[in-house]
Amino acid sequence: MPEKLLRKDSYFGLYSLMAENQRAHIANAVEGTMRFVEFGMGGTTIWFLQNFTEGVQYLSLEHNPAFRELVLDTIASKMPEATRTFTAPEVNTHTLIVRRLKRCNATAGEENPEGLDAYIKHPALGFSSPDTLKPTVYLIDGVARSSCIRHAAEHAADGSLIYIHDHERQWYQEALCHCRLRLEEVIKAPMGHYPPSMGCYRVEGKRAWEGVVD
Repeated sequence: MPEKLLRKDSYFGLYSLMAENQRAHIANAVEGTMRFVEFGMGGTTIWFLQNFTEGVQYLSLEHNPAFRELVLDTIASKMPEATRTFTAPEVNTHTLIVRRLKRCNATAGEENPEGLDAYIKHPALGFSSPDTLKPTVYLIDGVARSSCIRHAAEHAADGSLIYIHDHERQWYQEALCHCRLRLEEVIKAPMGHYPPSMGCYRVEGKRAWEGVVD
């Protein structure tokens, strides 16, 4: 891949491959709900902390304990004023090692949800009991994205937004069809930036996950 396509921003040594206009789009959406769930930590996590309005309920999930601790240590040392709550489940070490052998970044091999139930189905998702859910903004930008899409849509309140980075990948399409999510907008990165696009989907109907694939 040409070097010019690998543009990335660094935040205290943590990189974000998401274009700034895409991050800003999410931040603007969060302004309307003040509730945000992120699957997959990284440099983008730091950017959100620097740009969100005070009072945003921010749940950040990371499947890799070692990387999670790196992000949290960076926040603690570089941003001691940050008061948002970050959490993520522990993942069985053996399972993590197996996944590292099987995984190949940006391929369907990332979709294996084995051993990741605590990440995909974290009990704090939605921030509240089902009968009092309020619209929330979700960003799915980690591993096992199809499983995360399904579970987020299942527990999201009507009107919630689900952002999916690299949404054009073929192996996410079955989950998107199953959940009956409505594509609101495609947020394209500036020319020369990779990955090129992110989809913004809205949860509609009594429950998006009650839809059946045609």
